[in-house]
Amino acid sequence: GFSVNGKTLYSQLNFLPRGTRVQYYFKAVDINGTTVYQFGSDVRGREVEDLPNLPGSAIRAPDVVEFDVLPGAYAAGPVGTQLAGRTNTPILNVDDAYSAWSFGVDPISQALRALGVRADHFRMLQGTEQGGNVGGHELPGDRVGRLANYFPNATEYAIRDSLAAWYRIVIASTHRTGGFSGLEEADAKLLRDWWDSQTGTDGGDRCILLTGNDSFNDLLTSSGVPHPNQNALASQTFGVASASNAWNGNSTIPNPTIKDLFADPAAGPGLGVGGYTYPLDGSCPGVDRFDALFGTGSAGVQNSATYPTVSSVTNVAGVSYATERDVLGDHDRNKALGYGFSIQFIRFGGQNMVDTRAQLLYKFLTSCRGPRSGAPGDTASCWPCPTDANKYSNWATSPGFQTGTYGPLYPIQDATRVLAAVDVTPPPSFVDALQQNRPNPFNPETVIPFSISAPGRVAVRVFDVRGRLVRTLVDSWMPAGVHVARWNGQVDAGGKSASGVYFYLITYPDGHISSKKMTILR
Repeated sequence: GFSVNGKTLYSQLNFLPRGTRVQYYFKAVDINGTTVYQFGSDVRGREVEDLPNLPGSAIRAPDVVEFDVLPGAYAAGPVGTQLAGRTNTPILNVDDAYSAWSFGVDPISQALRALGVRADHFRMLQGTEQGGNVGGHELPGDRVGRLANYFPNATEYAIRDSLAAWYRIVIASTHRTGGFSGLEEADAKLLRDWWDSQTGTDGGDRCILLTGNDSFNDLLTSSGVPHPNQNALASQTFGVASASNAWNGNSTIPNPTIKDLFADPAAGPGLGVGGYTYPLDGSCPGVDRFDALFGTGSAGVQNSATYPTVSSVTNVAGVSYATERDVLGDHDRNKALGYGFSIQFIRFGGQNMVDTRAQLLYKFLTSCRGPRSGAPGDTASCWPCPTDANKYSNWATSPGFQTGTYGPLYPIQDATRVLAAVDVTPPPSFVDALQQNRPNPFNPETVIPFSISAPGRVAVRVFDVRGRLVRTLVDSWMPAGVHVARWNGQVDAGGKSASGVYFYLITYPDGHISSKKMTILR
């Protein structure tokens, strides 16, 4: 149980007003003024809005952590743009990739800002499985014994209804790391129920995009434990029946060229002819296999992106799906687009390729059409939809979207900000640091955060009070940045460790070590 000011139920708590900004500052320095601790989770996002000045100075620093209560409250948009007079956004960026991505940039946010698109951003603590995700903590009966005093799930609070009212477009990005991925049962149920929510007669499309290495493979693979909501999100929302966690050419082509029929500038109202291609970087630090997707074959499900043909087999890299979920016979649709790779891997030779990522998001966002007026001729639906040849144009005035036939765009772009908010300053440096595990004491599982200042081989091991090795948690090459190790009490020899005090030790790439202690309470 929990108690906040005498309140013991989530339903009794008052929430901060929309757009409330919370900011705090934490930094540790030694007597010589050298930074010895740097709050890591904000560094990873590397977003302009998340890097305010240090108190009393003009220095931009990630040590200041700030966040807003969603939905966000924005300054009214400028006249002549889609956001004229508007203070909100219909887009939610559910970001599970930032804590698994070591290149200092949130690829979704960067591409959205290049387009001048306004979006709310919800960060998930990837891999912690402690109820901090968008769907809240575990559903009743799911993984009994885990911590539950976290964000409420959809059975305790009407979050689905709120999200359905606030947002018409969700972008979900994830990336499997450390053996764990982000979208769990509670998250899958919330996103699935949100997508199924009606918008009313001609009330506008409801659209979702999912990208992520192993994302569909994780949703569809039960490993002996039933995951009905994750399975339904993949098959019934995205139209993906099954997924292989390796496309068939991964052993010979580490950097495949994707043929994207959906993101093709010529696509709309049907898929393009395949003239739009871009590379994926699957060779850093080792070969990344990416997911091969297999559609359900249902009406409205289309193979929208492919890998290169290898041994006469062409694996599918992306699936699109459009269907009717509210008023039969009206003009809006529920639309989904899924990719078997993480959008951050659209890069080559260290090149960021923001423009290519922006093209993918551009086709998705502008193919999600708003409420219809019911005017004559407004009778068609498209997925993808026609677009202006210049994605950095003013979407409020461009005729290239054929809104008279396919419906208006949602108000999401400030044309005065296209390409203006792309942060090109170098990412801040990291330090070698080992943090205290959380929770501590723990049962049944704990997370050990650490950071490394340079890429290289890292080892994290657990020892008992007699100095005997109990468990090796990490022993692999890692990029510079912030990472986590996890321990569920399992020992290398098999079985569970007993209650008591243990030590965990990290060996950094340069060979020096740090250690801390933790406690298991059975």
